[in-house]
Amino acid sequence: MNQKQCIKKYLNKFFPAVISNLISEYDDTKCELTIKCNFNFTHCNAILSDKYIITNSNTSELKIWNTHNGKCELLGDKYVWITCCAVLSEKQIVTGSANGVIKIWNIHTKSCESIIKAHSYLISCITILPGNTSRHGSYIISASDDMTIKMWNMTSSECELTLKGHSNKIHSCEIFSDRRGIRLISGSYDNTFKIWNIETGECERTIEGQLKRSNGIVLYKDCDMHLVCYSNERSVKIWNTFTKTCVTIGKKYNLITCFTVLTCGSNTHLVTGSYDGTITIWNTETGECQLTLHGHSKAVSCFNTLNDGRIISGSKDCTLKIWDIHSWYHNNNCDLTLEGHSESVIYCSVLQDGRVVSGSEDNILKIWKID
Repeated sequence: MNQKQCIKKYLNKFFPAVISNLISEYDDTKCELTIKCNFNFTHCNAILSDKYIITNSNTSELKIWNTHNGKCELLGDKYVWITCCAVLSEKQIVTGSANGVIKIWNIHTKSCESIIKAHSYLISCITILPGNTSRHGSYIISASDDMTIKMWNMTSSECELTLKGHSNKIHSCEIFSDRRGIRLISGSYDNTFKIWNIETGECERTIEGQLKRSNGIVLYKDCDMHLVCYSNERSVKIWNTFTKTCVTIGKKYNLITCFTVLTCGSNTHLVTGSYDGTITIWNTETGECQLTLHGHSKAVSCFNTLNDGRIISGSKDCTLKIWDIHSWYHNNNCDLTLEGHSESVIYCSVLQDGRVVSGSEDNILKIWKID
């Protein structure tokens, strides 16, 4: 932590009112906007547009932030923990709650337009079924701690399909398409993934041997659809959802903390961040390490990809770093370091206009303009 960050951390601890008023004086010149949040563990749930982002922090309220002036608007109900959300349109979002209820909100009027008593336990994730299926109308798919997945018709608020098969809580679900058409994949704490036919409700495939306590999944497509997952252990697994083959990636001595998938031309790479602050690029077909990047002094906590193809990483060393993937084999130094947070950076996302949003344990959101 440099001298500037030490000063900010000290002031924020002992003189919060002072640091709230003066914090912009410490910001890096590339930081366009600093937003002081009145809750812990700043996390971005969704991006509505270049103008608005949504944050949540295990509370009953979602906060909608204007990325140009920092103003905040609230959605939600008192005493009901909002656990997940998804964007339906530029004016609508859908939320899932700890009490098993789905609500559809109008962003402009701040009103709840529809309420669905969906599950008997907490809703863990929500996704939207794309319109290019044989089903007509708009559909919401919800997964729950009650071990079921349900498909809801947004027009009638009726459940048209219930998927059962997991024997423990469901932590994730995603829509994807492959050579067979559109499918749903779900991950559960029963250590399996299941691939579902959303037309018939049939479970077409169960992938066993999932890493325990999986904390994240990513889907990417080349010739077939691939599933990537990790669980705060020393390896990442990549499954081909069609052939069921699996590639295991990782170093036995290094704890993986986050990952992302990058496509460079016809090549796909897996990028992992580690507890020791290094970033590693892997061949997704062979599992071989292609390059290790050094720059962060503490654990890497988050990744994203800029519009020009460069990587941006956030770390517990309170910084964000930008890496040029096109010069991996010529120069493995970072292009740019962004300083301004006084605690661990735990989230970074990229707006369509190229600006970067970062969230930190210092309860601050920052909007960065990247050259």
